[in-house]
Amino acid sequence: MKKILTVSVIMLAMGLAGVLLYLIDKNGTQLDGEISLSILDAPVTVHRDEHGITYVFATNKADLIRTQGFLIAQDRLFQVELYRALIEGRLASLIGDSGLNSDVKMRVVNLAGNAKRHASFLDKDEREYLKWYVDGYNAYISTRKSEYPIELSLLKIEPRPLKVSDLVAIQHYIGFVHSKNYDDEILDLKLNTALGQSLAQQLQPLNINPDREKAVISATERSLQVSIRPERNVIEGVFRIPTSIPEMGSNNWVTAPEKSVGTRPILSNDPHLDARILPGPWYPIGLFTPDIKAVGASIPGLPGILTGRNQFVSFGVTNAYGDSQDLYIEDVDQLDSARYIDGEKTVAFQVRTELILIKDEEADGGFREHVIKIRTTERGPVISDHPAFKVDSPTPISLRWAVSEVTSPTLGVSAFLEAKSIEDLDLAIQEIDVLYFNFVFSDVDGGIAHRSSGLIPIRSSGAIAKPTTIDTDWQGFIPKREMPGQKNPAKKWLGTSNHDVIPDNYPYFYSTHFSPYYRYQRAKEFISSREKLSANDHWALILDVKNKHGERLTPLFISALDLEPDTNELAEILSAWDFEDDLDSVGATVFHLMHEHLIRQMFTEKLPQDLLETLLNNRYYWLQRTDQILNSLESALFDIPSTERIETRNDLIVLAARRTHAELTEMFGSNTNKWKWGKFHTVTFVSPLKQDGFATDWLGGGTHEVPGSGETLNRGQYKLNGGPYESQWFSSMRMVADMNDNEKIMAVVSGGNSARQFHPHFKSQLNSWIKQEWLPWWLSEDKVIEHSHHKVSLVP
Repeated sequence: MKKILTVSVIMLAMGLAGVLLYLIDKNGTQLDGEISLSILDAPVTVHRDEHGITYVFATNKADLIRTQGFLIAQDRLFQVELYRALIEGRLASLIGDSGLNSDVKMRVVNLAGNAKRHASFLDKDEREYLKWYVDGYNAYISTRKSEYPIELSLLKIEPRPLKVSDLVAIQHYIGFVHSKNYDDEILDLKLNTALGQSLAQQLQPLNINPDREKAVISATERSLQVSIRPERNVIEGVFRIPTSIPEMGSNNWVTAPEKSVGTRPILSNDPHLDARILPGPWYPIGLFTPDIKAVGASIPGLPGILTGRNQFVSFGVTNAYGDSQDLYIEDVDQLDSARYIDGEKTVAFQVRTELILIKDEEADGGFREHVIKIRTTERGPVISDHPAFKVDSPTPISLRWAVSEVTSPTLGVSAFLEAKSIEDLDLAIQEIDVLYFNFVFSDVDGGIAHRSSGLIPIRSSGAIAKPTTIDTDWQGFIPKREMPGQKNPAKKWLGTSNHDVIPDNYPYFYSTHFSPYYRYQRAKEFISSREKLSANDHWALILDVKNKHGERLTPLFISALDLEPDTNELAEILSAWDFEDDLDSVGATVFHLMHEHLIRQMFTEKLPQDLLETLLNNRYYWLQRTDQILNSLESALFDIPSTERIETRNDLIVLAARRTHAELTEMFGSNTNKWKWGKFHTVTFVSPLKQDGFATDWLGGGTHEVPGSGETLNRGQYKLNGGPYESQWFSSMRMVADMNDNEKIMAVVSGGNSARQFHPHFKSQLNSWIKQEWLPWWLSEDKVIEHSHHKVSLVP
């Protein structure tokens, strides 16, 4: 029997290995040898290192970008086709009813239509640049059908030729999901209704720029809210667009030569995205011609590189959260419901009809039809007509978005490959209307700089207002040369962490949606305390998990817990905590869960449950403000209405501690040494084909303990759900570009280069990311060739 069982196990293992080898071969691509590519003007060589990072050697820029498009189709065809389906509102035709709400929103906002309109304004050079990429992509789908990934056949996707407007649409989509202020605007209204105006005003976002010399200006004081109708309080629900990247953040900083080991600047960047679905959003690549030498990462569908360096400059990005969207209460003409009042005149709603197909095996032809009619005003589409937006209002609510009015002749990013100075980069960034980023950049001559990008309106009224005429609301756009930014500051370094970067005396309203400043505060503390930083110091700072938020609130917690005998144990744990959110920390676990319970208690019984969860999931809105409230002795938010007494801050802290102790004991037992942050705070990497249930770990990347939290530089943001916490957005890429080092940048992504299941490069960098190691992404042609594992020649 033992022999039979042994033989059976061996045969089963051999069978599974055979199946796996078949799937690897079936879902593979040609990485060596020669490929005929008629669109090229001259031969191109593509090397891949052991992790699958691609390095392209071309004799001219056109062939370089054509090859990049070809490689994106080869490695990320499935991913790009899903992007296109999402943007065009075709998800339901692929995945059924679960994609319908997203499709409705995309059709109403008309991302694809706006991108097509914008593409018509592009100048010859920009259109040609994008066309090179498109030609390379289309060459792959027309000549390499035998290599199509199995993911396409599983969803019955037939790739369509890419168009220039599709590339513009991808950038419009990125710009749209970066614009988060509309969430805050509707949340303002809901809180006013639930809490009353006085208490809701006390909760307005508090935005802090630690580098400002003048007193902090609150969001309420800066918001320019005038001409707001009382009826605005009838709005219910929060306008959200589901995305493949639901939340975002990032850090970047650069040290000048005087602050760097060596004679040139050192720059760091770690974009925080939800990269749990492998291989992640970033595509690492090296691009080489006789005039171009660049390495970094881009998003599939965006030619060139978005973060990285060339031989002259380096650049990194974070979200700037510029407010490019406003909501308007429209008045319907009482005599004609097909018209709305706009100032002194009435105007007919523009109406268009959209047909959405929904995959349904029981329907004739395999699809059901869903028809929507979209009303549009001079400002934009009426979103309140569509339940998918969850904006319940008796009067129409329209959305105006700056990007839908863009007429710029360039997208801006195309200039990064050949920029030679911070002045070149600054001019290029000023051309970017669609992407709302904070760029930090440097050059080999020692210059360092920061500039915010994106098209931001100059407003004459509030964010949710009754329009008078189109001209009296937006008075043009902030001049690009006046967008937040600076060059070569006296402190010899620059950085952004999604926090408020608006300087003193800034004349324009920019936004009220910013990250709490704790991550930037920690970067400032670390960099300012050192005379010079090496590239390794920069890498250590990317991995830093000191929690300045915890450092601020923990003394308040301890002072309250010391007063009660049954909370002394937690007081001792917090007293011993070094404010590091590392894997073995018990103090980190206690602090984070206590903080969640404390915040919940401040609002429980005051807000409906659905509004409470909406508020909790918008941490940028409330965290900085509640920290300020907690540092005061009295607030109406401390009282629990259902009790006979009036609770104090300390009462809530003690109550939060008792609940924390009970929950952690239930989860991990009474031995507090087992309450480690790594056990409580994890991340799970999954395949797009299977995101939960049986075989999830086998197809994906498994579940891993991760350090950090939402307020540490090494980010690990999670939803407040009582724990254990699943890290949802984190450092999807880590990069240090030392301008003293002409061989490489130090970098890693939390996935790989290929979006093909079972491909060796599907998650080829994930293990290094988990170990917090960096890999060399080569800038030196000699090093690329030395470390090449695959070489393919593309010939005309």
